[in-house]
Amino acid sequence: MVRKKAKPLALEAANQNGQQLFLANADQRLRLITTRRSPPPCPRRPGLAPLRPVDHQQLTLVDPPCDLAAGLRAGFPPPPDAALAEAFEKFVFEHAERYGWNPATCHSVRRGLRIILALQETPGARIKASDILLLGEVPGAFQVARTIQVVELANMLDDDRTPVIVGWFDTKIKNLPDQMQAELRIWFEVMRNGS
Repeated sequence: MVRKKAKPLALEAANQNGQQLFLANADQRLRLITTRRSPPPCPRRPGLAPLRPVDHQQLTLVDPPCDLAAGLRAGFPPPPDAALAEAFEKFVFEHAERYGWNPATCHSVRRGLRIILALQETPGARIKASDILLLGEVPGAFQVARTIQVVELANMLDDDRTPVIVGWFDTKIKNLPDQMQAELRIWFEVMRNGS
């Protein structure tokens, strides 16, 4: 309500009189910017802040569905933490140079990361692998595997993917009686994670 049209919202100013937790930025997430914005070129400046996840995380009341296809058509808002986006772009650029990526691959990973950073509930928090996997569901030639690789190398990945062995185990025990399934699940968790 206090944001001027086409200007970023200063959350410190908006919080002076309090706010509702999840609903504070709901208008930015639900309303997509109508003008397309191309990502800025990779910076080559030294001295950017290192990539470190924040210690806090904003919990959400409701997880709204994310329509990335609509966002690609209309455009996404810029990432709320410009310093983090700039540090990620530098990291991607250095990684691309080190491993000889072509410019299209570098651009795809940078673009995907800017989208994910713009949609994060908590700017600066670890990026969920499941959020990056959503990029693979929309047309646009996103390099999902390389994006996950870069985020993992930056130590910013929250790998919430279900391991393949868990799916395999579930299929092996699905025809057993419930009591046996429960006991085998305990054994399986002890074998995977220790007791």
